Amino acid sequence: MRAQLFITLFLLAFGCSGSGKFDHAQIKEMRDELSRVSCSNGRRMNETLDLFGSKGLAVEISEYQEVSNVVAEISGKTQETLIVGAHYDKTDAGCGVIDNWTGVVMLSHLAKELRNRNTEKSYTFVAFGGEERDLQGSKAMAEAIANGAREKPCAMINLDSFGFEKTWALRSISDPSMLDLAADVERGRGGSFSIRNYRGASSDSKSFRRIGVPSITFSGLGDDWRDYIHGEEDVISNIDFDAVAENYDFLREFVLHLDTVPCRSLVGGESD
Repeated sequence: MRAQLFITLFLLAFGCSGSGKFDHAQIKEMRDELSRVSCSNGRRMNETLDLFGSKGLAVEISEYQEVSNVVAEISGKTQETLIVGAHYDKTDAGCGVIDNWTGVVMLSHLAKELRNRNTEKSYTFVAFGGEERDLQGSKAMAEAIANGAREKPCAMINLDSFGFEKTWALRSISDPSMLDLAADVERGRGGSFSIRNYRGASSDSKSFRRIGVPSITFSGLGDDWRDYIHGEEDVISNIDFDAVAENYDFLREFVLHLDTVPCRSLVGGESD
């Protein structure tokens, strides 16, 4: 009886995703990692390095004139490369747990999982600095690609702020080919995928769309997102870990699906 009660309470605490594939222990680990992040913007890069290091990832710092990105490379069977990113910086107000330590934590877990798989594509996992300062980190990386200093990737997947609702994508900074793939993945899970537009909302996929890389930004915020980010309400107590489980489960499935998609079938374009 006690064992049954414990299982019931555990499920209530950490929820279950639409497809039921997530790992309860992994969601608990994410919760612990979210609870430990500081409210100091100046410490975020080192905390990102520590987080990636705890997953056994080989990490380097890409330094640009005004910003630094944290990068982990994973080799696959081919040289076709996917960039998966999330920004580690925050605004001055609030702790930035939602925006965007949720994205950074999920990024680190995806990197750990894919490192242990025999993937078709290679991966660049990057935690961007300076997103809150006009997308500085992603702009610097995109410019390096455009100038030939880095190889052009097959596509870019951006993670920005989770833990409220089912995963959705921001239309204005996502390519139609990537939105179609997201809808396909969600149909396979038995649901329908939400594509939204919010006036003034932007994120790091915009930098890569500008250079013609097929890109998408995923989020798990609600329509009341302005009440929770860029302010004092950006704290862990406002995160729904039932939603975190769904968000991560979807992102994992999307990345694994994209791993099988030929780069030539994806079409990118400049953002409007």
